[in-house]
Order: sequence, then structure tokens, then C-alpha cells
Amino acid sequence: MLKTTVQLCRKNKPITDTVPAMDPVLQTIETKLILVDNLNQIGTSPTQGVTIDTKLLRKAMTMLTLKSANALAAYASVTKKNELFEKTNHPEAFYNELRKDDADDASHEIHTLGEKHLKEAADYGYNAADLDNLKTAISLYRTAMQDPRQAIITSSQAKKQAKEILKDTINNNLNNQLDKMVNTLQTTQPNFYNKYQQARIIIQIGSRTDEKPPATPQ
Repeated sequence: MLKTTVQLCRKNKPITDTVPAMDPVLQTIETKLILVDNLNQIGTSPTQGVTIDTKLLRKAMTMLTLKSANALAAYASVTKKNELFEKTNHPEAFYNELRKDDADDASHEIHTLGEKHLKEAADYGYNAADLDNLKTAISLYRTAMQDPRQAIITSSQAKKQAKEILKDTINNNLNNQLDKMVNTLQTTQPNFYNKYQQARIIIQIGSRTDEKPPATPQ
């Protein structure tokens, strides 16, 4: 149902584009849903029988890598940490052009740097949850690539991780961000606003997380 809400926003791009901050939030939700979908596949099927979409996973891994890398690059620039800046200041094309078996290593390096500098660099745009999601993306990608360095993700681990990511997505990206931005369109785009609220009711009914329901606008 969360996908339906995102699709509604994407189909109404001329409307959502009037709130520029909405697109990055939608991208974040889409990225997390890729992780959730693949974790759910592992959670409901024997690992050996799961077919994981490596292209989608690589895209998600790259997006999560870029978020932490860009934050680290900004921090490195301000603090004059030239070596860190050189390791993190890469455009999306840099990661897209890497060989399949090198992409996860590049992401892993950013994850390692992100953990190392989290305490002082978190204010520049990433947090521990972002690193957890990146670690999950790397693990899923390596599983899909049948990388011998990657331990098998068990069904119970996959179910737990999927639940945690989905809960965080609904609580933070949906309730606290996307909902609030859509509320600003209530008077200017009432048709879109009402369709969005209907989609949100379905999510609220179907969700198994313990998030608070969205507040009804006054």
C-alpha cells in the first residue's frame, strides 16, 4: 500500500514538483522499499531459491552510498580533511560505472568511513539509520552476487530487518515528512490531497507497525 501512495505522487509530478523537498523524500522511500521487498523474499523463501533483482538493489545501494558520501564530503571540506574528501567526493556516475564486483566494495568503504566519522559528521546529512540501511543493501547485493564473503541472511534476520526498515519508513519518511508536505497542498490541490488521504487510510489500516496515525489536518 505504501507503494500505491508513492505511485500516486509520481503520477502527479506537476503537482508534487511545487514542493521541491518532496522528491528526495519519495526517492528515499522508494530506495527503502527495494530493501524491504528483497528482505521479504528471503524471509518467505529458502535463500537458495530467492531471485534478487541485482539492478534494483545496486541502485538502492548507490543511493544510500551517495547520501553518506555526500555528507562526509561536506564535512571533510569544512574541516579540511583532504584525504577523506578525495575518498567521498564522487558523483553518482562514478558508482554506476564500477564493475559489478567492485560496486559493493566502494559502498562498503563509504559505510566504514561513515561509521568512523559519524559522531562529528552526522550534522552534515546522514545518521546511524542511514548506515544500517546501507549495510543491509550491501549484504543483499552480495547475497545476490553470491559473494563468498557474505554470510547467508537467514529468514528470521530478513523478516526482522524488513520490519525495522518499514517501520522507520512509515514513522519518519511518511508520517513526519511526506504527509506534512502534502498537507501544504490541501487548499491549492484539493483533488490530489483527497486521493492521497485515501491512500494513507489504507496504509494505516494495513500497517502492522506501531506508528502513530497521521493527524487529521484542521
